[in-house]
Amino acid sequence: MELGSRLKEARQAKGLSQEEIESSTKIQQKYLQAMEENNFEFLPGKFYTRAFIREYASAVGLDPEEVMNEHENELPAVDERSAAVYPRSKKTEVRAAAGSGSSRSTSRILPAVITGVLVVLIAFIVYFFTQQITTTDETNPADEGPQDEVVISEDKNGKQDDKKASDDEASEASGDSENGSSGEDTGEPTAEVELEQEGSGDFPEHTYNVKGASDKKVKVELSGTAYLEAAASEDGEGLIDPIPYSEEESPLEIDVSGKDQLYLKTGNAAVTKVTVDGEQLEFPAEVSTQKLLINFN
Repeated sequence: MELGSRLKEARQAKGLSQEEIESSTKIQQKYLQAMEENNFEFLPGKFYTRAFIREYASAVGLDPEEVMNEHENELPAVDERSAAVYPRSKKTEVRAAAGSGSSRSTSRILPAVITGVLVVLIAFIVYFFTQQITTTDETNPADEGPQDEVVISEDKNGKQDDKKASDDEASEASGDSENGSSGEDTGEPTAEVELEQEGSGDFPEHTYNVKGASDKKVKVELSGTAYLEAAASEDGEGLIDPIPYSEEESPLEIDVSGKDQLYLKTGNAAVTKVTVDGEQLEFPAEVSTQKLLINFN
């Protein structure tokens, strides 16, 4: 019996429709139909074919690993390493090309910047010495007379004024330091993330508890292509379209305001980064297809 026929027969034996399987697995009905017809070329890609089959087999009560082993020759081969690494290498090439163009632009602009700085510096030096000459002329009047008394009086007042100014500056500096230390924003994340349960098996599910998140949004960043699903709970409403997403569509922000849970699946954990309020939620297993159940407290 072919794999597609086996899946269809197991679904019918449990009295389930394709619509019910779509609701429980979040796999679109057109892909379920393609799998039952053994038309695996219609699926989003070879990399996701195996993940879809495991989900379908589990939903109709079959052992996913047994199904995969018995029908291995019917499945398209996929190299997970190349699927995760290729986008990063392309990204490196783009950055290298951008860096080369930036270096050429800098070499043209740098002489003009240096010339401008020198002009400003010369103007400042001329202005400084001009002010010094003017100040010296004003403090040495030509009229003779009781000049000593006037000079002594000015010196005393000057010393008192200088002392007062120094005290004021020290007081202001102390006040600024205290204000700075008391009002400084550390910029550290406010959310507390705890891995409550680490999943196992070929399609593991990991449970996280998140406390004190100031921003009820989950950010998903991709460094390659990954199939993603997100729902308010395991059987809840879908929050994004269950399709493959590329690096160009990253990051995705999922609004979970007013929700207690988020159920997130990825078909390529190696290129998927999930954060809540700046805190990262890791995929601890070594397999590509993984799930996260996030509880917000």
